Amino acid sequence: MKRFVAMMMALMMGLSLFGCDTAGGNGGDGSYKLGDKVSTMFFEFSVDSAQWVDEVNGYTASEGKVLLETKITMKNITGSAIPMGIYDFQAQWGDDENDEAFTYQSEDITGEDIIPLEFTLEAGESATYRVIFEVPAGSTQLSISTLDYYTDENGDDAEGDVYFVYFQLEAKS
Repeated sequence: MKRFVAMMMALMMGLSLFGCDTAGGNGGDGSYKLGDKVSTMFFEFSVDSAQWVDEVNGYTASEGKVLLETKITMKNITGSAIPMGIYDFQAQWGDDENDEAFTYQSEDITGEDIIPLEFTLEAGESATYRVIFEVPAGSTQLSISTLDYYTDENGDDAEGDVYFVYFQLEAKS
């Protein structure tokens, strides 16, 4: 009987962890690949493509860097408008050993189909933008991420889950 109770307790503890994710709190498993639809607290997104480019509307990478062009589709899944912009997505490279190995799109990169510095995504609205990152030349292991960031019930800033879309590209020097 004691063995049965112990097994049931172990089963219940295991089931209580079912649905928890490695990133933090309310959703998916935190890691995805190109083309996957990812659901965050506020929006769904997919990194539809990723490629190296030489320049974007006259903007070129600084010495030792290359431009990574991604195409990201996002859809507001809340009942109200949400603010969005270039700081909602970041690119990472390498093997996660360097906390400084990330970047956001430069505010100097602009254009009609490029994600704006800031914009409003209305309830139910979808948008697709090119998001451009300047990363070190020779990078091959890459990811695009976003973090659930919100104001909690106490009015404090809070962080939720983080979502990574992983991919590889051949090195460009």
